Amino acid sequence: MRWLHLTDFHIGRPGPTLQAIALNQFLTAVRTAVAGKRIDLIIITGDIAYSGLASQYDTFDNSVLTPLKQIAECATADVIAVPGNHDLNLEGTLPISWDRLGRTRQATFFEESPSGTLVRSSRANCFAAYSSFLATHKLLGPNPQQEVSKAYHRQYGSTKFLLAATTTVFFADTEESDQERVPPPEHSLRHIVGTTENGTQLIVIGHYPIEWFHPATRNSFQSFLLNHGAIYLHGHLHQLDAKYGPNGLLSLGFGAGYEASNPANPGTAYHNTFAICELSGSLHVAPYHWDGDNGRWTPTTTLPPGFQRQSGILDQGWELSIGPNRASAIAGGEIVAPRPVVSKVSPVHSLSVDDWIGLMLSGRLLEHSDLRRDRLVPGSAPPGRISVSYTLPAGRHYVECIGA
Repeated sequence: MRWLHLTDFHIGRPGPTLQAIALNQFLTAVRTAVAGKRIDLIIITGDIAYSGLASQYDTFDNSVLTPLKQIAECATADVIAVPGNHDLNLEGTLPISWDRLGRTRQATFFEESPSGTLVRSSRANCFAAYSSFLATHKLLGPNPQQEVSKAYHRQYGSTKFLLAATTTVFFADTEESDQERVPPPEHSLRHIVGTTENGTQLIVIGHYPIEWFHPATRNSFQSFLLNHGAIYLHGHLHQLDAKYGPNGLLSLGFGAGYEASNPANPGTAYHNTFAICELSGSLHVAPYHWDGDNGRWTPTTTLPPGFQRQSGILDQGWELSIGPNRASAIAGGEIVAPRPVVSKVSPVHSLSVDDWIGLMLSGRLLEHSDLRRDRLVPGSAPPGRISVSYTLPAGRHYVECIGA
């Protein structure tokens, strides 16, 4: 599968910037980069607009999306998108906080159910222009006014893919950052993904990177990705980033930034990236960025440590390991389900309820519908704690939980 990864355009950002110049040359740069390489999928990982206004999506359509689909190599590509924190129109709205939702609303917020839709409704209305843009252009991806995540089965070449696109930005605000204060929408993702069948590669698409989520929730989310052999693609960053797990590449992200330019210009330097990616045995990535000082799109040379081997498939590209099991499976058209993560809890202390829930979910021993706290907390345990002494089977593997 070969895809074009786009992100963080921030169309409509006020003030003098080099963004307009960059966009004028963007299509020429993409046309050159994809020449002779048919694109199967165009992935947009959020922040199409700057403030979630309909006029900003119209500009994106006229200057980027429609001309992009007129490039021969992109003409038949699926387009899948997720919203970013700038895709909400927050004019006249009050911020919401995960910590202040309360346990009942937290428990249902990411549910794909009428209860979940109701809890999200006040914030979901901020996505009205984004949702209309998605529907008008028949793009793949979740409609945040109705759902958190949406999954699509596709086959590119001999390999089957499950594309799980999700909304990570419900708690975004223009004045107060939600960094490390929100959980990933893991509940929704587990619901739509279910059990990934052998022969299917899972690609999860979101806006926020893993490190943006609350520290207490990251391990469970990463366990979900690892247990499904997934690759997480995201935006939001100011530079290219790749993270690795025991199975190889775990996440890959791009983004944009606005920084003071070196010369004493009245404007602000606009830095954005796009990438051509191809999954074929390994993941091959050819990243490009806007060089504002020289006024051109150019291959990215500021690279994470994992970018060591040059690609033999993509010009100006790099080859990233996705792990031997996934590599051989993709090359042969068959994905083998990875071994579930095995966790052990120290016998010295009892577990908090949240730790117990995270452990059980990471081992896929419980579904979210089973998370009734009155069932999980024995009356003899201290408030908010649970003592356990069980070894629970997870297929042929085990999650061993030993409490005080």
